[in-house]
Amino acid sequence: FSVCLDGDSEVEVYDKKRKKKLKKKLKDITMDDLVLAWDFDNNESIWVKPFKIMTPVEKNSYTLLSFSDGSELKVIGDHKIYNSELNKFVSCVSDVEAPIGMKTINSDGKEITLLSKEVYHEKCLACNVITEKYVNVYANGIPTYGIVSSQGTDNIYTGDDMKYC
Repeated sequence: FSVCLDGDSEVEVYDKKRKKKLKKKLKDITMDDLVLAWDFDNNESIWVKPFKIMTPVEKNSYTLLSFSDGSELKVIGDHKIYNSELNKFVSCVSDVEAPIGMKTINSDGKEITLLSKEVYHEKCLACNVITEKYVNVYANGIPTYGIVSSQGTDNIYTGDDMKYC
């Protein structure tokens, strides 16, 4: 993994015993969890199992992304987030692919706007999870793609409104 999110990022998980949605820190996700991901084939959020979980690593800097709904996402290195205007996952640290003002969709299905990106040089815990089949997960309500170096395989199909054709 060369791309990560902060271990304190919250991921939506489905508690099978209580039969309800909960939030769990990324650093605490296990292979037994069901996490919320986006199914591009059927244009809906789905519960999927992790395929691979990165062992947390301490790092010394991160980029803080702030969104119009009040959500924030700490990105370590680079990570892909969904750009709803381009209908694809893009590098969130790229000012070309993810400029201030970029639109994305949160886990509630509402369109939100990227308001700022700020780099902080302080310790953080880098974590990542890749899910079965769809490879994405919502972190702090933001659709993120687990592999930046995927050579575009996350955007292999074109489509509209978060649905691949």
